Amino acid sequence: FVLHDTSRYSLETSPAEALKIELDLPESSRVVQVALQRRQQWQAARARATAHLRCDKYFAAPSHPEFAPTPAGGTKGGRVKEDGALAFGSFVHRLLEQVSLPSGDDLDRIARSAAEEFGIHGAWLAEGRALVRRALTSELFGRVRNADAVYRELPFTDVHEGVLWEGAMDLVFMEKGQAVIVDFKTDEEPHPERYHSQMTAYRRSLEKISGLPVKEAWIYFLRPDKVVSIKDAAMV
Repeated sequence: FVLHDTSRYSLETSPAEALKIELDLPESSRVVQVALQRRQQWQAARARATAHLRCDKYFAAPSHPEFAPTPAGGTKGGRVKEDGALAFGSFVHRLLEQVSLPSGDDLDRIARSAAEEFGIHGAWLAEGRALVRRALTSELFGRVRNADAVYRELPFTDVHEGVLWEGAMDLVFMEKGQAVIVDFKTDEEPHPERYHSQMTAYRRSLEKISGLPVKEAWIYFLRPDKVVSIKDAAMV
């Protein structure tokens, strides 16, 4: 390191220009008008720079929040609050992620833990547990039990046309070297057309990352217990 004897330095610096603020100038004054004009120009330049630097256009998440209606026995009247619906959807997804396959014999224990995590109780808890228990006996989960490999909440990151796509696929299982994608929804009514872009992104990313073909993509609407295939033609 180097030591400097600052006693030899001149640290006195006079301002090149004194700062003067006239507080009593009328708004019609030319000085004020010029200052306001410069401020507006600065604000416009800042807005353009902020818009250019925003990250939204460079990142995308295929999944969209679910808005679930109130379960039987819950609060009546219209659609539930967004935070409650999201908590219920997250609760159900957590059960499907962690429950043991194929037996599901630990569902009640996992449900108690997840209910505490997401603040789920009463009718919400009972319905979520019932939805998962029914799903485990479905034909689709019969295929899952016989699959060569099963991945739940499979995270992915993919760059497509300059945009970074990232998220997690609810369920992916392998059959004879080909992938099957399943996404779970807690919507009251099945509307698969709302999720075509999401499933398209899943399919595109999985094929690109794994190098394996995706032969099927399904949306499992748990409440009406309906499994809908998203055909290739609809995903283009």
